[in-house]
Amino acid sequence: MNRIPVRVLLVEDDQVDRLACRRALAKHPDFAFGLIEAETGQQGIQLATTLHPDLILLDYHLPDVSGIEFLAELQREGGEIPVPVMMLTGSDNVGVAVEAMRRGARDYLVKDSERNYLELLPAVIERVLREQRLRSDKVAAEVKFRTLVEQIPAVTYMASLDVPGQLRYISPQIQKLGFSPEQWLADPDGLLKQVHPEDRATVQAAYAGSYQSGTPLRCEYRVVAAGGDTHWLLNEARIVRDASDVPLFLQGVLIDITEEKRTEEELRNHRQRLEDMVAMRTAQLERQTELLTSTNLNLLREIDERRHAEQALRASKASFRLLLESVGEGILGLDLQGRCTFVNDAALALLGFTSTDLLNQPLHPRIHHSRPDGTPYSAEDCPIYDAFRIGVAQHVRIETFWRKNGSPFTAEYSSHPLREGDDITGAVLVFRDVTESHAMAEQLAWQAAHDALTGLGNRQEFERRLAQVLESVHRDGVHHTLCYLDLDQFKVVNDTCGHAAGDELLRQISTLLQGRMRQRDTLARLGGDEFGMLLEHCPADLALRIALEVRDAVRDFRFNWQGRSFTLGVSIGVAPLGAGFDSAATAMSAADAACYVAKEQGRNRAHLYHAEDANLIEHRSQMLWVSRLT
Repeated sequence: MNRIPVRVLLVEDDQVDRLACRRALAKHPDFAFGLIEAETGQQGIQLATTLHPDLILLDYHLPDVSGIEFLAELQREGGEIPVPVMMLTGSDNVGVAVEAMRRGARDYLVKDSERNYLELLPAVIERVLREQRLRSDKVAAEVKFRTLVEQIPAVTYMASLDVPGQLRYISPQIQKLGFSPEQWLADPDGLLKQVHPEDRATVQAAYAGSYQSGTPLRCEYRVVAAGGDTHWLLNEARIVRDASDVPLFLQGVLIDITEEKRTEEELRNHRQRLEDMVAMRTAQLERQTELLTSTNLNLLREIDERRHAEQALRASKASFRLLLESVGEGILGLDLQGRCTFVNDAALALLGFTSTDLLNQPLHPRIHHSRPDGTPYSAEDCPIYDAFRIGVAQHVRIETFWRKNGSPFTAEYSSHPLREGDDITGAVLVFRDVTESHAMAEQLAWQAAHDALTGLGNRQEFERRLAQVLESVHRDGVHHTLCYLDLDQFKVVNDTCGHAAGDELLRQISTLLQGRMRQRDTLARLGGDEFGMLLEHCPADLALRIALEVRDAVRDFRFNWQGRSFTLGVSIGVAPLGAGFDSAATAMSAADAACYVAKEQGRNRAHLYHAEDANLIEHRSQMLWVSRLT
C-alpha cells in the first residue's frame, strides 16, 4: 500500500531526541515521513519559510531562540502561522507548551522518554495533520462560497430565524445601494432597513408567513437607497435546515428589478394606450384612418428607440469587461502542469510578453526560472506552483520575477488554488512590481540600525542586542561578556590633521576590529572614538584574552595620512554579564567604568570589571563636581 508523503521539519538541538524522533516516524504504516532537521531556531525559521513543510516539530529550548520567539517569527510573515506547529517539551515545562498553543501551536508532546516518541508521537502528528486538513477544507469552502456570491449580480444574505430580518451575513453588492455591509449588519432592522414605508407591512407579513409555514419567501418591494433614490428589489429566500431538519437560518438573494419594473410600467401604460386606441379605432375605423397611420408611426419610433437602448446596454457590458481587463495588478491562471491558461493586459505589460508567448506555456521557465543572484530554480522548487501542489493559498509573498528581456524585478504576489468540487484544477496568481518600495524599506531598515561612517551597528542596535543577550543570561545562565573600547591618541590625529583624517582613521580601525570578531560576536560604534564588543557564549578569561589581542592589533596598526604616520592605542573595559545586571544601561555603565580604570592605569590596556570600579567612577564624578564649585 502506498503511504501518504508528509514533510516534517524537526527543530531540535538534542541529537538523542532527533534520533528518537527518526525512529518513531520511520515505520508509520500510513505516512511516509520526510524528515528535515534543524539544530537552531534561525536555521529552522529559514527552512520553514523556504521549504514549506507540512508540519513543524519544535523544541522549546533552542540555543538561539525560544519556541515562543520561533512562533512569533513565523507569524511575522502573514499574521498567522502558515504551517501547523507541534511543541516538544520536557515534563517540567508543560505550562510553556500551553502558552505556545495560545500563540499558535496546534499540539504538544512531553518528551520524557523514547517510549513517548515511539508510542505517542506518530498518533499526535496524525491528529494535527487531520485537524489541518479539516481547517484547510473549511477555509477553502468559505473562500469558494464568498467568491461565488460576490461575483453574482445580486445581493446574497443570511438572516436569523429568531428576529425577522436580522442579518448574519450580507454580500458586498449591497454597496450598489450606497450602504456598506457593516451598516446593514449592525442595524437591528437588518433586511427591513430602508424598506419604503408603504411596503413595510407587506414585507413583514411575508417574513412572518415564511417563518411560520417554512415555505420559500418571495416578495417584491421598494427600498430607499443612500442617495434618496427608490429601488425595487425581488427578495427570494428559503429556510436552511441541518441534517436533522432543524431550521438554522434564512438564506436568500436580493435582485434589483428597478429597470424591469420601469419597463413593466411602461409596457403596461403602452398596452393600455393601445387598447384605448383599438377601441377607438374599432368604433371609428372608417373615420380615423389617418389616426391609425400616425399611431403605427409612433409604434415604429418607440421600437427603434428600444433597439437603440439595447445597443447601448450591450456597449455598456463591453465597457465593463474592458474595465476588468484594465486592472492595474497582473493576473495569471495556471493549470496543474503550471501552464498559463489566461493572462490580463497588466501582467503582459509588467512581464514584457505577448499573450501568445504565455498562453498554454509553462510559466516557471519564463517568469520564475532563477533566484535574484541568477542561480536557477528547478520546476519542483518553484514556489508559484505551491497553490495547486499543496492546495493552500499563498498570501502576500515576495519573489523575483523575470521579464522577457531577461531583467528581474521584485514581485509581491499571492496565489489561490482553483477547485472543482474536491479536486484542484489549477491556481490564480495575482502580482505587482514592488521593486522600488522593497529596496527603500531595506535601505531604511539598514540605516536605522547602522553607523553611517563605519557601516557598523549603531549604539541603539547594540543596546537592543545587549538587552536580548541579558535575557538569555537571566533565563539560561549562559556566559556572555561586554567590552567597551576607547581609542587612545585619536584626538591627536583629529586635531592635527582634521576631521577627514579622523573619519578615515575610524573606518580603518572598524575594519581592523571586524577582522578580530568571531562569527557570532557583535561590534558597534557607540559614538565618537568609542566602540562596543558583545562576545556571546564567552567566559571572562577568554574575553580578556580576546580584548588583549584587539589591543595588540591596534597598537601594531599604523595610520598614514598625507605623508605622516601615527600610532594609536586602545583602552578596553571588560564586563562579564551576570545576573547582577538588570538592564543594558547598567551593563554599559559597568563596562565604561572598567574602560575608565584602564585609562587611569596608563592607557592601552584591558581591565576586567570589579564592583569597586563603579565606586571609583562615582568618586571621580564627585571630585569633578567639587572642583567646579571651587
